[in-house]
Amino acid sequence: MIPDGYLAIADKGYRGEMEKASVPNPLDPAMVAEFKSTVRARHKTFNGRLKNFAVINERLRHKPVMERHKACFEAVAIITQYSIELGNPLFEL
Repeated sequence: MIPDGYLAIADKGYRGEMEKASVPNPLDPAMVAEFKSTVRARHKTFNGRLKNFAVINERLRHKPVMERHKACFEAVAIITQYSIELGNPLFEL
């Protein structure tokens, strides 16, 4: 769902896996490397907030459970996003 002309910022684990991912690159200019690092840190912090709700702590493989898990995950992601928008930033820039 990434629009054409845009890349997702990802860690080295996605190297070669996604054609629309920009991973750390030693040839990146310092400003680009810092931007990518900041984006990855914010994403890691967001995931940490999701883990506070224990929604993504387990692997679920059965379809009915997975559908409920998806709904719970989306609800927690929305709650976390609202929290950020209401003045609880992931961290100050």
